[in-house]
Amino acid sequence: MDRYRYEWVKGKYLIRRGCDLVVTPGGNPFSTIYEDLAAMICEDMDRYGADPLDSLSYVTLHASYMDFGFIVAKSELVRSLLVRYRPEWDVALRQLNLLRSVASWPFTAWGPASSGMTLDLKLYLGAPEQIQAIQAWLENLSVRAICSAQVCSTAFHSIHVGYRLLHPRSPISVSTLAQGITTVSDMIHPFFADEDDPENTRENIMTFLEKVKSYASFPDEKLS
Repeated sequence: MDRYRYEWVKGKYLIRRGCDLVVTPGGNPFSTIYEDLAAMICEDMDRYGADPLDSLSYVTLHASYMDFGFIVAKSELVRSLLVRYRPEWDVALRQLNLLRSVASWPFTAWGPASSGMTLDLKLYLGAPEQIQAIQAWLENLSVRAICSAQVCSTAFHSIHVGYRLLHPRSPISVSTLAQGITTVSDMIHPFFADEDDPENTRENIMTFLEKVKSYASFPDEKLS
């Protein structure tokens, strides 16, 4: 079976399988000007395949960037995330806001990883933020980072998770954030869930969060 590979063609790395170009669902060739990123995309394609819906990986992140980041105005990308930063949609924000109605601490959280442990969710997720803070953060992100936040929000049903992950001054580590996700989420995405081993679930979530953070760190590039 042919493995995925990249080659430098006219100022960018194209992803191929055999002689065939690999394309996104939007029909754009998978390509990048960054060799490190091309290598990471190929590695995930070898593991998961080239369909971004079959995994949450660099494949998913790059397909989102190429299919939406180049054609959708940045202001619209920001707006699409802002409208979902509310307790009715954002699972982490909903759980954090519930804490405000609790008269005494600590708070007992029930979730796949907590098993009824008594804890302060703000230790795992940070405090809720005002919408103005979320907007300012998004507007200062690159388009690639906004697309990364979009994929992250879909995976965990939370804009707040992406904020804590990608904000440059976030005090929350990736491992702590993964623990928070497993604590508050009503349902863990099947790509991460391991019903027989909760610790493996958390490790799977950590791996993806690290990929989101790594992918978002690459500067924007031009479609040509």
